[in-house]
Amino acid sequence: RFPEAAFCTISGDLVNTGQQRDDWDQLFHHTRDFARRRPLVPAIANHDAIDGLGADLYLSLFGLPTNGAPQVQAEASYSFQYANSLFLILDATASVADQKPWLEAQLAHAKATWKFVIFHFPPYAPDDEYPEIIREWCSIFDRYHVDFVLSGHVHHYVRSHPLNQGRRVDSPAKGTIYLVTVSLPSRAHLLPKPECAAVAEHSGLPLYQIFTINGNRLVLSSIKERASV
Repeated sequence: RFPEAAFCTISGDLVNTGQQRDDWDQLFHHTRDFARRRPLVPAIANHDAIDGLGADLYLSLFGLPTNGAPQVQAEASYSFQYANSLFLILDATASVADQKPWLEAQLAHAKATWKFVIFHFPPYAPDDEYPEIIREWCSIFDRYHVDFVLSGHVHHYVRSHPLNQGRRVDSPAKGTIYLVTVSLPSRAHLLPKPECAAVAEHSGLPLYQIFTINGNRLVLSSIKERASV
């Protein structure tokens, strides 16, 4: 539906069981039409490295940049700039504190107009929070004004108000918008709406998000999958 899309990023849980090659074959089968034309930009999640067994298949099947945090395995975290936007991908299944110096250095030297960070466990979620991520990473997002943080894990769709130090601010220019993406029909149940949420969708409706950037203007759209899928 969006053939002009530059790439597709997935905030983890690409497969159900990361040690099963059949799961990865299914992923690449389903994404083959897109992946022939454009990159997939993944982040490691708990299902990709299930039961602490590591993400060897993930790391061997993707060819990712090796410019990430030196304290974690090569390709588990990485960064790149596309046009006027910086993208930082973190491994939330590894040490949060170990990746903080690299994260801060990347943002401290960033000249990009838009800054995105992608990792799996959502700092602000409907039924759980991650205090270490809030303490170690979100403080950096506040300091250097990250525009969007994309996460998954709870498999609902949640878009926060702009947040700074965990509190709502009146403009995206003053805070970060947190997105919990990759909603699934199997997770269709009611959860309390987080106080920080502008939108919380718990119906299990499968959604994906499109970011359209034109210079200093950004439009975020959340879109239902095609009925034919």
